[in-house]
Amino acid sequence: MNSDETNGVGEASTTSPLSNDSNNQASSSMHNQNDPTTEYGFGLRRSARERVPRKRDIYEIDPSVYLPKKKKPKSKATKKVVASKSKDAKAKNAKVKPQQSDKSKVKKSSTPKPPVRTPEIPIPVVNNKDWTANIPLYNSELRNQNAKISRLKNENMKAVPYAGDILKIMSFVNKFNYFFVNELQSLSFQDFEIGLDLYPDPLINTGKEIQRLYADYIPVKEVVGCQDKMNLLLLTIMDLLFRPVETEREPQVEWSDLKSTSKKTFQSYIEKIRLYAPEWGYPKEWRKNISTETLMKPASSTFEKDDIGPAVDQKHKEILTPNIYQWPANEPIDIDQDPLQTKGLQRTGILALEAKDRIVFLRTLVDWCCSYSPLLHHEIYILTHYKRDPPFGIQTKHVPRYLLQGLDETFSYYKKLCNLVQSRLEIRSKKKHVKKQMKEGKNDEIVHRLEILQKLKTQMKGKTEDEKLKLMIENYEDWEKVFKGETPENPLSNPYEDKIYKLRSEEFFIGRVPHVGDFYLPRMQTYEYMSSMNTYTDLKTLDNIFNTFESKKYNPFTLFENDSPFMSSNFKILFHDKIALIQDVISGADMTEKNYWYEMCYDSETLLKFIDFIDQKIQQPSTAEPEKEEIRSENGDPSSLINGVSTKSDVSPTSGQNTKKKQEKSEESSKDASKINPLPKNPQFNSSRRKFAMLQTYLRRIQPILAEFEEMKTKFGDINPTKRQSRRSQRREINYKIENSDDEYAMEDSE
Repeated sequence: MNSDETNGVGEASTTSPLSNDSNNQASSSMHNQNDPTTEYGFGLRRSARERVPRKRDIYEIDPSVYLPKKKKPKSKATKKVVASKSKDAKAKNAKVKPQQSDKSKVKKSSTPKPPVRTPEIPIPVVNNKDWTANIPLYNSELRNQNAKISRLKNENMKAVPYAGDILKIMSFVNKFNYFFVNELQSLSFQDFEIGLDLYPDPLINTGKEIQRLYADYIPVKEVVGCQDKMNLLLLTIMDLLFRPVETEREPQVEWSDLKSTSKKTFQSYIEKIRLYAPEWGYPKEWRKNISTETLMKPASSTFEKDDIGPAVDQKHKEILTPNIYQWPANEPIDIDQDPLQTKGLQRTGILALEAKDRIVFLRTLVDWCCSYSPLLHHEIYILTHYKRDPPFGIQTKHVPRYLLQGLDETFSYYKKLCNLVQSRLEIRSKKKHVKKQMKEGKNDEIVHRLEILQKLKTQMKGKTEDEKLKLMIENYEDWEKVFKGETPENPLSNPYEDKIYKLRSEEFFIGRVPHVGDFYLPRMQTYEYMSSMNTYTDLKTLDNIFNTFESKKYNPFTLFENDSPFMSSNFKILFHDKIALIQDVISGADMTEKNYWYEMCYDSETLLKFIDFIDQKIQQPSTAEPEKEEIRSENGDPSSLINGVSTKSDVSPTSGQNTKKKQEKSEESSKDASKINPLPKNPQFNSSRRKFAMLQTYLRRIQPILAEFEEMKTKFGDINPTKRQSRRSQRREINYKIENSDDEYAMEDSE
């Protein structure tokens, strides 16, 4: 073999990347020498890449790797080892204990734990609507109740259909009293009845067929005085109707205007009323009565047929012209029957009308004043636009809390408010910012209130709950200072003092009994007159007045000396069957001939009888049998009662002694009717008994006051007699179709 070739092969082998050391070079040179391909010059050579064996995973080789490792068994400790460990532990604890007791040697951690904060006690919330002296009077609570007037039927009960109109007029005078003279501010319900010649209808037959007239048992001067008051009231209301806004708040019509010799006292006002009355609207009593069926049918139409054809543009169907109907209306009565056209109305005033039209005319004037009088519009605007509204919102009517919920419950509410405000002040005084303000002298008000509260708490310490309540009532003036800033009013506040309640207040309301109705005591002088005897005041003062009269500290002379020119001595307790009224309104029944007002008593003597009557009603029935809902009528037939009025004739069809015996039995049964008909035993009447008991308590406490005023009138009623003589009776029926002469209506004066 040529040496050059050998060297060439050697060089090539040395440059191969697969030859890493000298041994490989030697083996490759030897292999090349024996390879026939090299010898014969085929130019082929074997690859220098070496085969690397595949690496296998350990898990494929040894499956035991998947199994968990076995724990090595612990060797049992010998007694010597255990003893040595226990000695070491005791020695370690002995060294640690002195270190724990020494706080200076305890190492503090680099991140201290945050301090644990105790949650603050929330301040109780005071909802102003829960503590007001007035509360709303909702009619919705009577909607699902059933009442029967026969439950209240007694010998003194009478139907008074005109009572609602009189109460409206009295409330109008009471709210705007600064426009009326003092004599009109003390009008009573009896003054309206006597002055307008109105008579109630008794529900029970008393055997007296002839009705007594007021002039038969009332002094003539008193009858004339009531008539003059009604004419003065008429003149004052007509003056308010046309009075401008710039008028001062003082009476514009005096007694001298009524008693003047001028015959044109009413003429100018009556002429204006005749001119504007068709525009303002006549009352329903002075309109033509049209049946309901006639009112539901159109009187005429503009087109013969309704335009109901297909619309040209379906997207704009409003181009179809609907028919225009003319509906019938209750037109005013004919002019020859119109009470406003009475010729004597311009000279004699209210007495020129029939008795039934007199009260209608006064009520209509009040409605016209509220709707069209510029002066009254201004006054109503002021009363309805104060800076704040009542806490319970704008409601239709509201009444004093102690009359609707009772005296005891009102005192209980007052006690709850005292405890609530006390806790609020105590919690607030513990606040950091409040403490800081008190320390710096920046919050003297709360400091003063806390001082008063601390004094009150000292007085109540160790007292019983009843004694605490008594002390709270006695210290009412101090508690008022504590309440300042917490609530604008409290349950014992004067419900007639805040003007935001004046317009919607029911001043004459005295109680509501579920499943029965509402009760009223109409007495004037609610506003603008502060008297020591006035019952329109806060509950604490009223309670003191009750106690004063019960202890006989006042006599008729004291009353006459202080309050006789301002307070009325007459009164009546009225019942309003509001449940029946609401049901008739919902059902759409005809209410023209129905009555919802009744008289329960008219003096202090009949008031005592009514209190006893209530006592019999609230007693639980002795028998387990269901109580009858209707009181038997005179002949024992309950069906003879329609709307609480007997439809049977007073005279029995039989004659002789049988008739007299039946009449005597009917009178006895009517007198004892209340004793055999207490409220039903049904549990739903438990609330009625409770409310009846509250009403009975109020009437029993106010009865001595009313009795003293009656006695004052009896003893001192003749001190200032009027010089007017009785004019001829105005009770005769008047025919508006006949034109009366002027001489017939001429007023007689004996001066």
